[in-house]
Amino acid sequence: MVVALLALAGCSRAPMVVPGPRVTSESITVVEFDLDQANIHYQGVRQDLGWKLASAIAAELIARGYSADAIPGAAAPRGSATIRGSVLVVDERKPSWFGSTPCFAATGTVARDDGAVLAHFGTSRTAASIAPLRFAANLSQVDRCLRAVARDIAEMIETGQYRDLPS
Repeated sequence: MVVALLALAGCSRAPMVVPGPRVTSESITVVEFDLDQANIHYQGVRQDLGWKLASAIAAELIARGYSADAIPGAAAPRGSATIRGSVLVVDERKPSWFGSTPCFAATGTVARDDGAVLAHFGTSRTAASIAPLRFAANLSQVDRCLRAVARDIAEMIETGQYRDLPS
C-alpha cells in the first residue's frame, strides 16, 4: 500500500543529483537533440521533436538571462558552452493509472567550446507530473512534457545541480 502511494505521488525513485559547474558563459549553443534511440509513440511530426526541445531549452535559458540559441544537429556550435543530447521517450498515449510512464525523457551533456564535458544530465516527465497550465491549454500532453523537460534542463544549467535518470 505504501509503495503504491509513493509511486502515485511520483516519489518511488528520485533522480540522483550531482553537483556540477554552473554555466556562466557568455553564450550557450543548444544543438538539436537526436532521436536515433528514442522510443516514440507520437502521431505528430516526429523529426521536429529534437528541434522543438533544443528551441525550448534555448528559450528557457534566454528567459533566465543567458545568451542562448538553438542550432540544427549538423551545424557547428558557436557558443562558449554547448548542450547536446538525445530524446529517449516520447509517448502521447493515455497515461496509466499510476502515471509513472514518461511522456517525455531526454539525456545529454554540457561541454565547453574545447569539447571538455562539464556535466551529464537526464530528466523525464510523466503526464501526471505536469500541472495543467492555463496558457498552455491548447498544447498537447507531449508539448507540455517537452516544455517541462526544457525547464528542468535550463534549471540544471543555472543552478549547477545536475540530475540523472534513475536506472
